[in-house]
Amino acid sequence: MKSKQFSGLLAVAAVMAATALPGCVSGGDGDIAPSQPGYAVYQCGSDGRLRVRRLAGAVEVQSPRGVEVRLPASPPGQTARYGEPPYALLFDNREVLWFVTGKRPLSCRR
Repeated sequence: MKSKQFSGLLAVAAVMAATALPGCVSGGDGDIAPSQPGYAVYQCGSDGRLRVRRLAGAVEVQSPRGVEVRLPASPPGQTARYGEPPYALLFDNREVLWFVTGKRPLSCRR
């Protein structure tokens, strides 16, 4: 990934982490549904694989660290950001950013 794109993703991630993880979310106007399959496996570099299954208003995630969690859309009704403390997931085309409070974010590609 180009460093400028990565910087943009980190900026979005910082905003998401500041809002979605503590539960202080705001409206979802302007969210655009990315073209994501119902089930996908993302490679997170040497950290392993992240598996994501889309559901109505939520996603089920199996992290590279073996955590299995169901996350609601955050805010409700949009299709790019999902979170519930201490986890968050952000879709960006063929990439996802996986957040766990207190750990470094993982950037993963399909």
